[in-house]
Amino acid sequence: MPPTIDSVSVQTHLSNLQGIIARMSQLSAHTKTWCLTLVAAIMVITTNLNQTATLWISIIPIVLFMIMDMQYLALERRFRDIYNDFVRDLHDNKVSDADLFHIRPWDNTTDMICHFFGSFFSFAIAPFYLIMVFIIALIESIWG
Repeated sequence: MPPTIDSVSVQTHLSNLQGIIARMSQLSAHTKTWCLTLVAAIMVITTNLNQTATLWISIIPIVLFMIMDMQYLALERRFRDIYNDFVRDLHDNKVSDADLFHIRPWDNTTDMICHFFGSFFSFAIAPFYLIMVFIIALIESIWG
């Protein structure tokens, strides 16, 4: 007999997926917060020392945090897809016991790479990090 929506194992499996999705979202938000804090600190230090030429060094943390954020967003999206596919299969009675607690985000490396680079064009990634680079360029042109 296939698992039903009321079974404890199905509810636990769905709870686990929801927890993973929530953590990825939270980590993405923390990444943006830390990036903004670090870049602001670099901007303050370089402008106080009148060395705005070194302001471009803040591009390094921006790129590193952006890569980390892209990974979190790609994983969040993939786990949302897994969640939705599981619920759809559950309603279509296509779920077996083997599907429970089998959580694997990527089937192959190509999927992972496509999701990773596709996440850059998200509204959550590109505008945030590109605006930070634009602000650095603006400050550099004004005080440089």
